[in-house]
Amino acid sequence: MSKTEYNQSLTTSSSMQEKIKDVMRNLLIAHGYHRITFGVIFKALQITTSIHYHFSNTNYITEILARKYM
Repeated sequence: MSKTEYNQSLTTSSSMQEKIKDVMRNLLIAHGYHRITFGVIFKALQITTSIHYHFSNTNYITEILARKYM
């Protein structure tokens, strides 16, 4: 992988992480913590790939959001 390809993959990864966090925040507000699964997030993002690459579980995303907004 070239340096340019590597940098592009980091940008894409970072961009996807931000999208996931934005969707998760909106879902938390709309539905509450206990109704959110990766399946719900996939559907909201309209993706079929795994987001485990970016976040290990929904608890981790929630912790990140809680720290950001506290």
